[in-house]
Amino acid sequence: MHEPPLGEDRPAAPSSAPFGFPDRPLPTRPPAPGREPDPGSPSRRRLAFLLLLVLVPAVFLLQQSQHLLEAPASEVTEPTEAELASRPAPGSAEFGLQLRMLAPMLEFFPEREQSQFLNQLREQLHVLHATDDDSDRAVPSQAAAWADGLRLASVEAAGGEAEAAMNRIAEIRVEIDRAEGAALNASVRSANAEGGEDPSPEAEGGDPPSPEGDLARIARARADAALLEAALQDPGSLTPDDAAELETRLGYAGRVAAVATLPRTDPARRDVLAGGGMVLFGVIAFFVLLLTLVIAGLTCMVVAIVQLSRGRFVRRFVPPAIGGSVYSETLLLFVLGFLGLQLVAPLVMPGLVRTLGEEQATIIGIGSQWLLALIVFYPLLAGAGWSAWRAQTGLHRGRGVFREIGAGIFGYLAMLPLFGVAIVLTLLFVVIWMAISKQLGLPEGPPNNPILELLQNLGTPGLIVLGSLVVLWAPLVEEFIFRGAFYRHLRARMGIFLAMLISAVVFGVMHGYLFAMLLPVITLGFTFALLREWRGSLIAPITAHMLHNGAIFVIMVLVIKGLG
Repeated sequence: MHEPPLGEDRPAAPSSAPFGFPDRPLPTRPPAPGREPDPGSPSRRRLAFLLLLVLVPAVFLLQQSQHLLEAPASEVTEPTEAELASRPAPGSAEFGLQLRMLAPMLEFFPEREQSQFLNQLREQLHVLHATDDDSDRAVPSQAAAWADGLRLASVEAAGGEAEAAMNRIAEIRVEIDRAEGAALNASVRSANAEGGEDPSPEAEGGDPPSPEGDLARIARARADAALLEAALQDPGSLTPDDAAELETRLGYAGRVAAVATLPRTDPARRDVLAGGGMVLFGVIAFFVLLLTLVIAGLTCMVVAIVQLSRGRFVRRFVPPAIGGSVYSETLLLFVLGFLGLQLVAPLVMPGLVRTLGEEQATIIGIGSQWLLALIVFYPLLAGAGWSAWRAQTGLHRGRGVFREIGAGIFGYLAMLPLFGVAIVLTLLFVVIWMAISKQLGLPEGPPNNPILELLQNLGTPGLIVLGSLVVLWAPLVEEFIFRGAFYRHLRARMGIFLAMLISAVVFGVMHGYLFAMLLPVITLGFTFALLREWRGSLIAPITAHMLHNGAIFVIMVLVIKGLG
């Protein structure tokens, strides 16, 4: 790829125009000193390239396997029924959030219009858990489907469809009985295997899994169904302990169950199902904000295109000469560290859970990613001086901190239309993948969202640690690694577009989303690389990254914690 000549062109005097747009056309880049290679050597560069060629796909495949394979239960030991009684029942975090938002609407709208909200929940449950043959599903997966079905039954009863709720509970009981029969057969096979017999082909591949945990989950699901049925038939029959257990197991739906069949004017029912008006207001406010962002994004995109066509964008990034290796080594160390955390976590977490409890162990697990921030200082150890390190990686003020921040905001808004297109295409890809995965016998339903599950389960200390990762660690560390270091290394050997594309794809695949959902992340990575090329400084891409992550994180926290 050809670099435009760096030569004698001189930019105009600095302008006070916003975001650094000059008042008249300028050359595409300012004058630059002679290009010099970064520290390192060709042999180290080749070695880093070969290792990255292996390790980046390894990280990608490791993370994809968590989506494409039905993961085993995460318990340190197989739970007993008594232990399960004190834990929330499994289920989809997305479904729980949707149920929590729609259930209060039952009170806000007349009864004749309530069925549309119930139908939305039924369709979502079908998408999440429908399968042609439950017998092929692991018991933990079936237990999640049963629990979400019981949650829906509770809301159906609150919506005046008690008969549908009771029918759903009866269907779940049939599925539980069928699963119990299969688990008992597995228990017999396990006992025979321990006695030296090998009556089933499954044993050829190794020891069959212990069925005790499955039987405990089945017994607990049956108890949940019985408790819910009693609550819907006669709310007065629930003892305080029963009500507390129902809430522990089914969450908000458990609270709904205790008041589902009470009159709509009953104060206890109103306390639980209040807030429909606020939910509606929040939905309207969200769409108003979305419309505002669409208008602002389209406006900024048009302005950017016009300024680009008039030659008023000055590219301030100066690529190095070919020969250095330190910044490819920086990415290599980051990938090695990230992969190491991924591999070590399953070995260390069980002990932490036993010692500290699940929430504290989770906080330590997610907080450990801050260790990777130390990698940004590697170039200093590899021969880059302090001033050169800051200049090469974009850790400088550019044309002024506030101007660079403004450029980051402008660039983020101008990117939003493309990001919206990426979201729409991703929804299409996910629908296609769900159809394909059903044919291939892979886990069905929409991909899991681990961040959403963390937000629902973490307390205040955990949210602070998670927020520090999302709002600080990701914009600072990821921008240094992928735009400050890796993009710079690529630009020594290739043109703008290819360097942006490669750095964006590597940035995307390092995230733990299902491959069908990576396009929006890659779009963001491409945008941040464009900001790096335009401004030279990392302040603009850090600002855009922080704005994106911070806005989404705050909205999710307000919605999830605000809804309880």
